[in-house]
Amino acid sequence: MKYLGNLLLLSLPFFAACAALDAPDQPSVDPAPIQASKNQKLSFQDRLEMAEAYDRHGLSDKAYEEYKTALSLEPDNEKVLVALVRNASNTTRYEEAETYCRRALELNPRQQEMLYYQGWLSVKLREDYGAAQASIDRAIEMATLKKPFFMQTKGLFLVEEGRNEEAAAIFRAAITEADRTQMPDKERAYLKLSLYKNLGRALRKMGREDEAQEALTHAYGIANSLGVSSID
Repeated sequence: MKYLGNLLLLSLPFFAACAALDAPDQPSVDPAPIQASKNQKLSFQDRLEMAEAYDRHGLSDKAYEEYKTALSLEPDNEKVLVALVRNASNTTRYEEAETYCRRALELNPRQQEMLYYQGWLSVKLREDYGAAQASIDRAIEMATLKKPFFMQTKGLFLVEEGRNEEAAAIFRAAITEADRTQMPDKERAYLKLSLYKNLGRALRKMGREDEAQEALTHAYGIANSLGVSSID
């Protein structure tokens, strides 16, 4: 499960970039001025802005506590639940992440990113590939911006189950989807690098060395254009 274990770390910058494409410009809020007035009762918005500021400064544990406090003020706030799932997953609080993920999906069963996390956490916590595939399939059905990334996840689950032929087909389809999906060019390049790499590995597992080498050559070419020295 090495590659699946690293998959979430790769996903977080991609999800952040996707969110940035949809979100209106927000002023950067430094947590310090808000903290300075702690003698006053902080509102939900204060807590949320403080948590987001901590996240921007890489202070994940402090962000997590502020998100939890914000959630206590608005227990059905989907934005905070999604932030908690991301934060908890990235800081190995997997059980907590799954709890928040379930709550988010109760509020919005069509929340694509939470369906992705539900699938990933099913594998991370229990190696339940059946549940994971069901969640990822639902995310793929509804996805637009994130569809090729979800497709890659499905392919990696298939590889873990030894279903390499199906995985290779999914990786190829995801490469095509990535070319027509709106995302920053650099994000697309990194995604296609990963897709070609995983396609090559799936093909190699089936003994199709010529096709595998062709896919890996594409991966190395993209890596060189990005200044990446290794694709491992």
